Amino acid sequence: MDLGVQGKAFVIVGGSRDMGYEAARILSADGARLALIGRSEASAGDAAEALAKETGGETLGLGADASQPGEVEVAIERAASTFGGFDGLLTTAGWVSTNGMVTEASDADFEAVYQNIFMSVVRSVRAALPYLLASGASSVVTTSAYSIHAPKAFLAAYSAQKHAVANFTKNMATTYGPQGLRANCVCPGAVKTAVVRSLIEERAAAEGRSEEEVERILLLDEWKMPVALQRLGEPHELGELMAFLLSPRAAYTTGATINIDGGTDF
Repeated sequence: MDLGVQGKAFVIVGGSRDMGYEAARILSADGARLALIGRSEASAGDAAEALAKETGGETLGLGADASQPGEVEVAIERAASTFGGFDGLLTTAGWVSTNGMVTEASDADFEAVYQNIFMSVVRSVRAALPYLLASGASSVVTTSAYSIHAPKAFLAAYSAQKHAVANFTKNMATTYGPQGLRANCVCPGAVKTAVVRSLIEERAAAEGRSEEEVERILLLDEWKMPVALQRLGEPHELGELMAFLLSPRAAYTTGATINIDGGTDF
């Protein structure tokens, strides 16, 4: 499908790998210009270079940690300066290591999740808004999680902040819709990210099992996720949805919270 993004520019926070990079691949292949923001300038630069070689598109790699005040704002300003503005923003801030039950997680743990998940989105959107509104017809896509519908005991802080992301996105849709901004929130289930893929490969080698068997054990037995398709999602499957929502093809979709979880029971 032609997404109608030829010549348009997009900024992807978390664009150097996994679902963010896959969304960038689709947009770039259709002629969009992409700024990939990752925590490391080197890794973001490598990702942008690889994308340009694959698609022939115009790409930019920028380093910034959105959980820290001031960093992502500078990166977004650099992207806007390079492209002369931009038309869409995708944020994929996600997993953090400081998780636990309410009685186990400290104030510092909750604060770390708040900064890594919620404030990363807030800072990114706040910095991007002037450029998005100047575009006249722009889009924001954020990343929440299926667990906002099915909170897990060991993800107390994570689920709470992901829920905040979904609410914040709806706020952006209703507040700035009259100015041409669409805002939608994607809620992934379990995804085979680079980290998860490495875990599966290591477990399979150590336990003498197939990778498919290890995947089912993790998903169904250890993570307690009764997924109808009985497999993890692939990053490109999420990237395709995100790219569509960013594009003019989704021109009448805004304020939506969309599950993409393989049919998770909640």
